[in-house]
Amino acid sequence: MKNYKRIYTEQKRRAGTRGIEWQFSFETWLDWWGPDIELRGRKKGQLVMARYGDIGPYSPENVRKATAEENIIESHLGRRRPLETGLKISKANKGRIQTEEHKQKNREAQLGKKQSKEHIQKRIDSMKVKRPNNI
Repeated sequence: MKNYKRIYTEQKRRAGTRGIEWQFSFETWLDWWGPDIELRGRKKGQLVMARYGDIGPYSPENVRKATAEENIIESHLGRRRPLETGLKISKANKGRIQTEEHKQKNREAQLGKKQSKEHIQKRIDSMKVKRPNNI
């Protein structure tokens, strides 16, 4: 069995280091997750606590369960990353083979082309992981 108290404490600590208020007690956090706690994590396909609009505290009224991928996409909507971050990503991706479609998407993103809400939702939907029926 996982040590949920340790996991809770670590998540609360990380929120604090990011300057985000934490309003869950261990008991309310455990109840909020319910049986989905087994799917919790930061890896692809796992569930995270996503704050609405990435603003406000972590509280039962201000969070929802989302996949890690959904949360990452939502956190970047309408934001431009700092030049230093873009350079680091570019360096990390150097030598990787990209498809023409991927190159075109990158070109459009660099031009500051806005993506429609429908396109963004389509991307989010394509990343959703189907849960087993027994959960």
